[in-house]
Amino acid sequence: MWTIEKHGFEADATKDDALAQTFPDIIDRIDAQRDRLVVSVNLAVLVEPDVAQIPIPAAFDIRFQRRQNGRAKPIVIVGKDAPQQDPDLITLVADARRWAGELIEGKASSVLEITVREGLRSGSVSCILPLAWLAPDISTAIIEGRQPPHLTAKTLRALPELPLEWVEQRQILGFA
Repeated sequence: MWTIEKHGFEADATKDDALAQTFPDIIDRIDAQRDRLVVSVNLAVLVEPDVAQIPIPAAFDIRFQRRQNGRAKPIVIVGKDAPQQDPDLITLVADARRWAGELIEGKASSVLEITVREGLRSGSVSCILPLAWLAPDISTAIIEGRQPPHLTAKTLRALPELPLEWVEQRQILGFA
């Protein structure tokens, strides 16, 4: 339940607008509950605003039903050991496979051509290209987000050389 009580509330109205000036004086309290608002007022202010009188309390019970506005945005709390996909890592492996496919199929004539077309630094494509030959279970784990926590696109780029032997790849990259 929420409660709002009157504490020095000032009206933002002109002197000609008597109702707007007295409105803050009328409301004593607003209680917001789950399905209703209870507004407590002092009606004595409406009778003679300038004369001090005995309060005339009144309460208005305003029922309402909350409606959702727009689409729901669920909050998903992920478990500590739940898979976490790394979009940068997935993109890195996908680029390597795509570029290897272009070279094998003859769609690209050289690594330099791919480097220029992609707007990358010299040597970037050559460093990423060996990722096209990752062990299938490693590629699947990366796509599903089951890679070891330390394995990121940055750490994969930083490897001096990735062996072609799948058993060695698993050892170097931290797969059991």
